Amino acid sequence: MTASFWHCIFLELIARLTGKTGFLNAMNLLYKRFNSSRCALLACTNVALTQAKRKLSVGLCLLIWTLVGCTSTDHTPNTAVPTSSAQTSTLHVSRPQDAPYQALLAQYQRSLRVGAVLTAADLLPAWQLYPKTSFYQPHSGRLYVDIQAMQTAMVKQQPELCLRLAEIVLGSHWLELEAHFAAAVCADELGQARKAAQHRSILNLLLSQITQSGDGKSAATAYLVLSSAQARSYVQLNGFDVIEQALLHQDQRFYDRLRIKSMETGRELEVYFDVTWQMQWVAERQDDAS
Repeated sequence: MTASFWHCIFLELIARLTGKTGFLNAMNLLYKRFNSSRCALLACTNVALTQAKRKLSVGLCLLIWTLVGCTSTDHTPNTAVPTSSAQTSTLHVSRPQDAPYQALLAQYQRSLRVGAVLTAADLLPAWQLYPKTSFYQPHSGRLYVDIQAMQTAMVKQQPELCLRLAEIVLGSHWLELEAHFAAAVCADELGQARKAAQHRSILNLLLSQITQSGDGKSAATAYLVLSSAQARSYVQLNGFDVIEQALLHQDQRFYDRLRIKSMETGRELEVYFDVTWQMQWVAERQDDAS
């Protein structure tokens, strides 16, 4: 196994060990600042993270990141003119599905500029194409850096930078839940009501797409997601926190079994997510490196 494969594994550990606490921390601070009226997009904004947990998660990220490095030699968050985060990744090699996927994204952007309302049917082709493109890199170091920078801008109450970084991520990763959430919140803070409403609408459509893919009660009826990170975002955006996670292999497919807890009531549930696309991506990287 090569360093690139271990890089994927360590990035998976980051997601599983930290539980996206940086994302939750940003939402918690926004909730306190806007007193829920501006942040009523989703129930999970009312989250209280202890200082110890924040320090632990940051420490783990820094330790693992130092050990394995990034796919890019520049670890500084990209705050220049918005561009695709996939363009800075050394793993980016064009695939035949890239062109139709990019054409869909351009179509979405044109629709948003003229104020058109996108529907679930509009987004479905991108959902189906994205895992087959070179832009689909669930463990891309550059993508994690851009998302972390976006979250930091939210925490530091820098809506202009936050929105710009969200647009960088969405330039290639249109289905990224956290980026649409950040774009909606930060556009709202900047007084860009129409843009905020557009991103809020797209976020709700993406959440509905996952909800309608199954009921999550078993592997057979698991929610279909693009990655483990998206599964966690989906859970948190619905007002739950992940307290336990296990990877299962069954009938030639891979599943994340999550034990989750309601942030409001403390009720615990067990839900299943199909993460086969992500594991196939990891396997392909391993095959390419061998």
